[in-house]
Amino acid sequence: MIESIIIYLVTFFIICIAMYGPIYAVKKHLYHFHQGKKEITVKDCIKFIYEFLKFTAIYPIYYFNGKKSIFSWSNSSEDFINVIHESEHIDIIVVIYKGIYSYKNIAVFCSGVDILLQGLSDNHIIVNLHRCYTRDDVKKVLADSDNRKIWIFGHGRKYRLEFGDEFLYYEEMKDYLKKEYIMQFHCNPYGGKSLIDYLCDNPSKSFVSDSDVFAFENREYINKYIDYLKNLEYG
Repeated sequence: MIESIIIYLVTFFIICIAMYGPIYAVKKHLYHFHQGKKEITVKDCIKFIYEFLKFTAIYPIYYFNGKKSIFSWSNSSEDFINVIHESEHIDIIVVIYKGIYSYKNIAVFCSGVDILLQGLSDNHIIVNLHRCYTRDDVKKVLADSDNRKIWIFGHGRKYRLEFGDEFLYYEEMKDYLKKEYIMQFHCNPYGGKSLIDYLCDNPSKSFVSDSDVFAFENREYINKYIDYLKNLEYG
């Protein structure tokens, strides 16, 4: 109950300052996100502002759905009993923040992990979800040679993953075995080498942004990815 009250109070606060959204969109986010990729248009700005306001109004729903999905997921789910290729699987790393950094879970839980889990399950793909609290938790997942398809949710920069007041610098894992792909689904500002740069021979299969990303943008990307999987199966 207390958590629900806090979430909705935060929502009200964000709505009160939501007019900052257009300024942020034009001056910072859209400029850096599209820099060198395509010209920023009025349509881009309008779409971003609309998605920003819509997400602000209803993100508590995404938060609780995401939290429930993350903490209820079992890697031994009976849903996968009939999967033929049990060696083929996807590993999802979700960084969970504790103590004074717990507020960071809002963006993580809203970023579409629930959509991804459901979509992969519907397409009969084995998923190992790793709830990671420390640097070592993440390094253990990435050090496993069987884990070659990686999704990472949390907070960070292009060259590191954040754990409150500690950091995991991706350069630390430059000698790990190569991965088929890595989806680096946290903020990636300030340049530097991503985990993809260190561990993927074919970066085109992977995903990493060039700047900050919003949870609703992650959700949009994941929805497109799930649609792509459906087209592979039924197209």
